[in-house]
Amino acid sequence: GMESEIWEELLHNGGMVSFMNDANGFQGSLKDSAEDFVVNEIDFDGNIVTLEDSETGSFLDYSKCSYLKSLQTELQLSSAPDEDKDVKVQEAAAPVVTNDTLLDQIEETFLEAQLVDLIPEDAINQIENFAEKLRAGKIPEDPKCKEIVIDIPNAENFLQRVLPDINISSEISPQATKLFRSACHHAMKTRWPWIKTTTVDGKFFKAEKDSVFDEISKFLDTEDLEKLQVFAVATRRMNQKKANEDGENSSSFVLIGQNADRPLRTKIHQCIARCLPFFRSTTETKRNAGGNDGTSCAIRVERKEKKHIKSSELNKKNERRAAMPQRFKIEDGGYWYTIFALRKERVEHLEAIARLADSLQVPNSYFSYHGTKDKVGITTQLFAVRGVKGGRLAKMSEKISRIRIGKISTSSYAQPLSLGHLLGNRFLIRIRDVSARRELVEEAIRQIGQSGFLNYFGLQRVGRYSQDELMPHRVGASMMRGDFASALRILLCGQGDNKERCKEAIDFYYETKNISKALKMLPRGSRVQEIILKALQRNGNDAYLEAFKALPHGIRSLHLQSYQSFVFNCMVSVRIRKYGRKAVEGDLVWSTERMVDRKRRLEMLSDCVNGSSEKRRKIDEERSVGQASGDVEVDERQSDGMEIPENKRIKVLTKVI
Repeated sequence: GMESEIWEELLHNGGMVSFMNDANGFQGSLKDSAEDFVVNEIDFDGNIVTLEDSETGSFLDYSKCSYLKSLQTELQLSSAPDEDKDVKVQEAAAPVVTNDTLLDQIEETFLEAQLVDLIPEDAINQIENFAEKLRAGKIPEDPKCKEIVIDIPNAENFLQRVLPDINISSEISPQATKLFRSACHHAMKTRWPWIKTTTVDGKFFKAEKDSVFDEISKFLDTEDLEKLQVFAVATRRMNQKKANEDGENSSSFVLIGQNADRPLRTKIHQCIARCLPFFRSTTETKRNAGGNDGTSCAIRVERKEKKHIKSSELNKKNERRAAMPQRFKIEDGGYWYTIFALRKERVEHLEAIARLADSLQVPNSYFSYHGTKDKVGITTQLFAVRGVKGGRLAKMSEKISRIRIGKISTSSYAQPLSLGHLLGNRFLIRIRDVSARRELVEEAIRQIGQSGFLNYFGLQRVGRYSQDELMPHRVGASMMRGDFASALRILLCGQGDNKERCKEAIDFYYETKNISKALKMLPRGSRVQEIILKALQRNGNDAYLEAFKALPHGIRSLHLQSYQSFVFNCMVSVRIRKYGRKAVEGDLVWSTERMVDRKRRLEMLSDCVNGSSEKRRKIDEERSVGQASGDVEVDERQSDGMEIPENKRIKVLTKVI
């Protein structure tokens, strides 16, 4: 058996203890800044994905990329002729006027229109008289007098008057009409917040009292009620969109009930929770001006973020949306995707996806990509997002910190991006403060070029050794043993700059089991710890498996993959240390034909990195050579040590870690 000292050495070094040559190593500083580690994806056609600052928010034609399947339906956003097969991803494409971009322009026009532009003056006067009587309580008890009906104006007449150069085709006419009606409803609600308008038979607008505020009006004075009504309208989707586009900093909350006592505030809170489920209310306490010790209380009302709204509250909206024709759904049951390039700096991969999803108000699962990229560095890669138009991506291209979006596809595509479906990555790595002479560094590089190197998974994947710090492969080992209590305890340790503050909160939790106070003690950004503690709060302090299931799938799988990577590193180290570089019985090796194929691919990859226009034109034709002879292709990461007795050490590792 292997000596225990060897396993300790493996544990302390992430499994990386063997090397392919005997060159003297040297020390240096890596990733001191993001500029020291630059990664650019190389797609399957040999195009290096780049994104300059000047290209942020730009559009690009990807129709010549062989690995993307463009839709051949009315959803097609570009019909450029298929002429040049050697088009590069870096080449810019002229923007194309499409149905979707036309609808965006129409929606913006409606958004900027005033009430007098949308509805005839006599209809406005009719609603004005009704709304003022309703506000003053002068409406008779007769049910016929409690509502008013007006004809819906003609949307096409409005568009011809405002946008005379645009021709509305029969394909988008129904959607344009719907956008027009939505704009009319929004304009009327903005003018008269206390009334509700609905569409009747697609021909009439019906206006009546908005009963949502009936109950809460019993507890608020007229001034506070109007403030709440105006705020509710101001946070509607169309107003929020306009504020974002104009760069306005509209108020995100409103204060009401400043003279209310505690029992009355409690009733107001309960009423808002019942009648306004998309809003939250809290009591805000402030010290009185003038140096007095007294305090004053008010109720702060703000709109909930989408992720905090209960799914039951969204049922009605979801039912309405399900009945609507979905423009991003394909007839065969699939979806369409928009491709774009993303450049991030010092942002973790899953965090970048979460930020995009929050900004676009879509689930994280709507995004696909070829591979994950490092956090510390400047990385550029392709993404695909389901059901999001390019115009929306362009508008938010510079609004997310340390993330830039550009080269947005002018066409829709019928498939997402697949993991690993790329030629490789181009790395620009800068090592600072090198401790060795130039001759030693050059000799080390020469030997690497001659003998190659073991393709270990790095410490970023397996984690640095520490007894009390988060180590991803330790979490994965605990998961493999079914010991979720230990896995959660390691995850709760925290990491980075907030490690000490996080440790205080978690130590307090384990000592007192007071989850509510521990959550308040957590530093900002402790997302994983917050998810775990809230899950334990819902399911009980011993519900370790349920708490682990509450974590996003990406985080759970990351730690399992980290453990797999650590096992791979250990097996490679033991294999090389015991048997050396020569193949032995039980090894899985590349056949001669496969080595030729691999060599050509590496040459093509080198050409791509060096700026050559060489494409993979013959590789796919020659791939059948190895298959015809019955050879089986095995990934390098799975090949070393497959039949060697040391494989039984995998089970030992789960017990040691």
